[in-house]
Amino acid sequence: MSVACTVLVVEDDVAIAESIRDVLEYEGYAVVVAANGRDALALLDAISEPPRVILLDLLMPIMDGNELIAELARRPALAVIPVIVMSAASTIAAPVGVRVIRKPFALRTLYDAVSQVCSPQS
Repeated sequence: MSVACTVLVVEDDVAIAESIRDVLEYEGYAVVVAANGRDALALLDAISEPPRVILLDLLMPIMDGNELIAELARRPALAVIPVIVMSAASTIAAPVGVRVIRKPFALRTLYDAVSQVCSPQS
């Protein structure tokens, strides 16, 4: 039996994080949630297998999404993980190669973005 593709959701709004987790788990993904960038880094340091994609809110307390992106870039093993930014900000200065999904978004849009990076059976 294959291991599900793991998605790390970094989102400080509990209701949004739970909705994303529920939808992706229903579609067969393994989902791990962190409430901010600092928690995400701690989680990434603690797990042996990194996620295949990171869904990242930009506006969060403690360590925001831009700070997390910068920290990921400093760590070669983490810099290769695709990041999909989820934000309601009117202007987003995401680094090259980072996909942006504007909030509010249809859950189907989110699912399609994740499935382009990893299928649930991979």
